[in-house]
Amino acid sequence: MYLDYLLADMVDQRTLTLDLTKLPQGLTGYYHQMWRLIQAEDEGNGHTWDHLHLPVLQHLAVAGEPVSAAWLADHLATPKREINRVLRRWQRFLQQRTPDSAESSAARWRIIHQSFGDFLRQTDEVELPAAHRAVADYYLANTDRWTAHDGYALRHLAGHLRAADDRGRLFNLVDDSRWRSV
Repeated sequence: MYLDYLLADMVDQRTLTLDLTKLPQGLTGYYHQMWRLIQAEDEGNGHTWDHLHLPVLQHLAVAGEPVSAAWLADHLATPKREINRVLRRWQRFLQQRTPDSAESSAARWRIIHQSFGDFLRQTDEVELPAAHRAVADYYLANTDRWTAHDGYALRHLAGHLRAADDRGRLFNLVDDSRWRSV
């Protein structure tokens, strides 16, 4: 994976200028270097790193399954075109999958390699429990959302509450007759 990324960067020097005497140390070093590069570009272009890139990455890191740009847009209350811009920028670290069924034509995104997920869990800039809590908050704010996004909440809401260490709301959810009926 490390060589794949470095060779792609050598071909596309717009992405990362490589000094062959100062290669990043392993995948973690590479991820850190790309993180800083994209962060600097985003802030330099007047975009908001903290309100767009970081939340998209955090939500992808905690998503219980591949999710659509619409899922991200709804959760982050951000226009889908902005979400797509972020997804394109981070595309080398993500996998885009087009569903097999005609029911859902939206492409779904996920982190492509476990090492990038590990990097996100280890960096101090990413707060995964807060992201789990934000996903749970979205679905708990309105019970009509429990069946939204192809029933994502039905499959993963309890897991998000557990990962956020929100036992009170987890027990309330399990005890909720509306939840059980849905």
